[in-house]
Formats: sequence, C-alpha cells, structure tokens
Amino acid sequence: MAIRSEDLHLSIPNASPLFSKLAFYTNSLDTKTSGMDIVAVYDLGQTDFSLAMNTNNTEIVESRLVGGEDPLSDDTKHNIENNLPKIRVTASVNHNISQKLSAMARVNCYGETIDERGDREVVDPTQLVDLELNYRVSNNLNIVFGSNNILNTYPPKIATRASQGMPYPRRTPIGYHGGMTYLRLMYSF
Repeated sequence: MAIRSEDLHLSIPNASPLFSKLAFYTNSLDTKTSGMDIVAVYDLGQTDFSLAMNTNNTEIVESRLVGGEDPLSDDTKHNIENNLPKIRVTASVNHNISQKLSAMARVNCYGETIDERGDREVVDPTQLVDLELNYRVSNNLNIVFGSNNILNTYPPKIATRASQGMPYPRRTPIGYHGGMTYLRLMYSF
C-alpha cells in the first residue's frame, strides 16, 4: 500500500523541546530540463584535442500542494531554475609523452548563476584549470598525479553571505575550497 504525501498527517506536541519543524520528501514538484551537449575530438595520434559544450535550462512544470499548502517557497523555486550555470564549456588536451607517461590539461568555463540569498546577486562566469600526469606502471596499474583548479580560483564574494562567515555563494558550481592536488592509484582487474 502506498502512502501519498497528501494523506500523511503528523501530530507534533507543542511542548516538545526537541524540535520545532519537521521536513520530509514530498515529491510534489515536476521539473523539465532541456539542453544540448556538443562534443568534438580531434586526434593527432600522440595528442588529442577535445571541446565540449553543454547548455541546460531547468523549469518547473508543476508544483502540487501537500496538505493544502505549497511545500516550496518562491525563493526555492527560483533557485531550482536559476542556481546552476546555463552553459559550460570544457577544452582539454591529452598528450602521450611516451608509452607509459601521458599528460592532460583542461580548462572548464562555467556561465553565470544567481545566488539564492538576499538580492539574488549575479555570480560571474569563471574558469578553472586542471592538470594531470598519468604513469602506466603495468597493463593493470596506473599512478595519477594531478591538480584540479591549479590556479586556486575561488568564486566571487557575495555581500549578502559575508555576515554568515561564508563570503561565497553556497551553490557555486566551482566550489569554495580552492585548488586541490591528488595522487590516485588505478588498478584494472
């Protein structure tokens, strides 16, 4: 037997010091995301060049009431439709230095977004640069050393977030931790 969210009624004692709100998944929203992906790869033997472009547009198609109330605020609906970039472009170069060693360089370009807080400030477009070296130890084992966001790029600061001790947009597509270096072992069975 399925229980619909519209049929779910909970009684919360007024005197309960443990909590004042209850949140649960309602599945009361239908969205439609449309877009286009274009990928081009040019192979020169030892070197591959690739360019990828992605466009996305998310819109709310229907929002159903739960218990006679709309579970999503207008701000939440705005965020769903505007919080992610509408466009992303990625350009990369992969080069085989030798039979065992290869290198990769990648530039990720993200379009502007809208911060969900306060005046809904525009978060400017930004670019990240990634580098990676891959050493093939054997047919099964690779050692990868790389760095994402090698230029240590941060999203632009948002004035309405500074009072919370976090000056960056909360849902920026590039994150707010700066660059990251990693060492990875990959083993194929």
